[in-house]
Amino acid sequence: VAGAPRVVLLGPRGSRRDFRTSGPVGMLSQVASDEARLLLLSAALPPFEKAVMKESLLAGDGDLITLAAKLRSAEDLPAFKAALLRLVAERTLELSFSRYNRVFRHLSTERGKHLAQSFRSSSPQASSDQNLVYGEIDFHSLTTILEKAGIREGDAFVDVGHGTGRGVVCAALAFGHLLSRSHGIEISEPLFRASERAVGRYRRIVEGEPHLWLSHSSCDVTVELGDCLAPVDYDWAQADVVFANSTCFDHELMRAIAAKAQAMRKGTRFVTLTKRLPSDVFQVVERKQYRMSWGPATAFIAVRT
Repeated sequence: VAGAPRVVLLGPRGSRRDFRTSGPVGMLSQVASDEARLLLLSAALPPFEKAVMKESLLAGDGDLITLAAKLRSAEDLPAFKAALLRLVAERTLELSFSRYNRVFRHLSTERGKHLAQSFRSSSPQASSDQNLVYGEIDFHSLTTILEKAGIREGDAFVDVGHGTGRGVVCAALAFGHLLSRSHGIEISEPLFRASERAVGRYRRIVEGEPHLWLSHSSCDVTVELGDCLAPVDYDWAQADVVFANSTCFDHELMRAIAAKAQAMRKGTRFVTLTKRLPSDVFQVVERKQYRMSWGPATAFIAVRT
């Protein structure tokens, strides 16, 4: 309708969705229940967020109902939209964390340490290699770090030294609606085998939830066994965001990773823990402490210049 107030929202993968007062907002006064009002307005959300909102409504989410009760006219829409997106983002993260826990329900931190130790005990060289010391990411910490690193539509994410696959699965669950790939490389075969099973559980969860499959199916979630410094199936230097749980990496390994990372494209991001990437072509844009399985660790977010 010509001249009608309009709010533009981003839809799936950058498509644009419009709200005009002649549409859902214009019908607000005709909708009696808060639940119906939310369902009407959900049409402007991307598919995954819309599905999350509907799931929350079915679960009787009181915060959503309270929010809907405040929306009575088109003038309320801008503030409502911002509040709704924040709330849906919170619920999305909660659901992702729940699914993450289902993936790793039988793969505890202690089990991961045991698998890592079994590999280190396999040879005298491995037993003395501090680069193989095991530690796990925290789901909420990594999602915050990756959000700050700026996950964009079509990005490829790689976890260098992925252990049992927690970083790979975390990125896929939290950002699979945007990522084209979430990939991991692991040198320890016992850890790699465990990560293969974890990725299998992730896939079964995604395939079992139609709205999750719709939004996340374009994200290829894979792991491979190999040395991150040797030729591998997927060259991580071609990725957009690379993560390394580098707390126990020695200086030699950090220098070798930095040398390979120079092949990354301008604007790509490299995240390390405890130790910054020793490279003049990467600029650290943020350093902040986050909780991990072994305690606090400083995350360095560096951008290729």
